[in-house]
Amino acid sequence: MKKLLFGEKLNKEFTPVECQRAIPPKRNYSTGFTLTEIIIVTAIFTIIAGVIFSAIIYSQKSYALGGNVAQSIQNGRVIIERISREIRQAKKIITPLPEERINPSGEINFQDGHLLEILEEDQAQGGSNNTITLSLNAQNSNDYYKDFFIKIISGSGSEQIRKITNYDGISKTAQVDQNWTITPDVTSFYKIDSSFYYIHYYRDANNNILRKVTTCCFSEDFLTCVSPETYVSCIATPPENQTLLEIALESPRIIGEYVSNLEFYGARVINIFMELNIKNQTMQLETKIFGRNL
Repeated sequence: MKKLLFGEKLNKEFTPVECQRAIPPKRNYSTGFTLTEIIIVTAIFTIIAGVIFSAIIYSQKSYALGGNVAQSIQNGRVIIERISREIRQAKKIITPLPEERINPSGEINFQDGHLLEILEEDQAQGGSNNTITLSLNAQNSNDYYKDFFIKIISGSGSEQIRKITNYDGISKTAQVDQNWTITPDVTSFYKIDSSFYYIHYYRDANNNILRKVTTCCFSEDFLTCVSPETYVSCIATPPENQTLLEIALESPRIIGEYVSNLEFYGARVINIFMELNIKNQTMQLETKIFGRNL
């Protein structure tokens, strides 16, 4: 090949083809995604998002399920603990209970034994919407009459029954659990008789556990107690031409919910079986109670 000297011109002319060959082709450096790549990325993202969403939903369901189970256990424990505490101090079970779990009873009724036996009748010194001032002969100790039931047997407010929730021994003032329909006054005579209080636990049609307190008396007209009114055992045999009448001292109150089954059986050792159902989650609880006075 001939070398060109400095200043010498190149006489050869290049054709267009030769020029095109001489110039290297321009490379394409574009970095965009292809349609296939976009589809693959979208599919992977969808799968990952679905897995994360499923995990969140499962976690929420597990948390809700755990909450339902905890609520069932807590509700059942509250019910069983309350029933057990009162049965331990019961004087007598009057509901017939089988020894084994064959045709168990769905309720239990027993004589309360946690209060002192008190029988007092006297004239009130007055009262207010939710109090009654007992006679000067009443006890001086504070809360001596707490949890006892007081009945107005004559005078203003006659036939009303209330539960004493607080008692001031100095002023002789007893506070009751709900307002009087008719306020007692100095004409009112009252009675506090704890000889025969009965506690009744049972389940209603709405799966609630209810508790009520009753007593009994003899009656000649199926409506009122014979005079003078005297509380008697609810398994007592009435005299001729009289019947045994149950008196409600405290109206039924709900102490628990979601109980689909309640069973009692056993003699000296009382067995309680309870089945709870909250949002289709079932929980079974069972306990044994040894009565102190049975």
